Amino acid sequence: MEIQSDLWLLLIVGGVGVALVLYFVAKRALSGFVEQMELPKPDLCQGFESENAYCVNLGVTTVYLLKGKDGYLVIDTGYPQDYDKFRDGLARLGVGLDEIKALLLTHGHDDHAGFAARLVEGSGARLIVHREDVPLLRGEQVTHQGMNFLNWRVFVLVMLYMLVARRDFGYPPVTPSDENIVLDGDDDSVLRRLGFDAKVIATPGHTKGSISVVTPNGEVFCGDAVMSFLPISGARLRPIFIADKDEVFASWRKILDSGAGVIYPAHGKPVTGQQLAVALQKFRPR
Repeated sequence: MEIQSDLWLLLIVGGVGVALVLYFVAKRALSGFVEQMELPKPDLCQGFESENAYCVNLGVTTVYLLKGKDGYLVIDTGYPQDYDKFRDGLARLGVGLDEIKALLLTHGHDDHAGFAARLVEGSGARLIVHREDVPLLRGEQVTHQGMNFLNWRVFVLVMLYMLVARRDFGYPPVTPSDENIVLDGDDDSVLRRLGFDAKVIATPGHTKGSISVVTPNGEVFCGDAVMSFLPISGARLRPIFIADKDEVFASWRKILDSGAGVIYPAHGKPVTGQQLAVALQKFRPR
């Protein structure tokens, strides 16, 4: 009996030891994956074909700059800690901070508004947001409150990411002032009044107040209305977090109806209008 007890003890201790080794090996591998994911990827912006727009990848998030008559419109920011990466990207483009005249936030999540307050303070840029996402920006609403995971794979990936990155989804609050612009829906004129040849369309679904920028030549800068990264998640262009699934697909239809030729998401590579139309037919056939 004593020999059997000792054997069981050895097996239990050995099992625990193996489990701990596997845990630390897996965690190290995950840490390496997250580190790589958060490194800037200049290749995502190589060959960026646009006459008046520019691309800065910060790792997870890609930021776009639209050139206007008297400076630049920045579309989204990254996480709070991405500010220095953004400044490095501006330097590579030869753009000074004082040349940024406006900052449009497609929605109020931390990977899009993380250093917005710092950028507005440093550049004096006018802020453009949708009213529905102002509570997120002010910190009055938790970033992913009222949102659902797209599927179980996204849930697992996010839990693993959080295990390593330990993010709380918070960022310095952004409170629109009287000088800033708060939209209630589509707006054909606000950007043109600021000297940018583009319009804003409301594209809710990922969040209630998600908006996109559309140029006359069919470029759409959509934030997270369309995503083209993490193929392992099975997202297939859908946002990995969704507030309203029906609105996501209605926004896809609206993007296509706007004359979209190329869609530039904040996460992943550009998507053609044809690719989005195929995905829409797959997930929401008429």
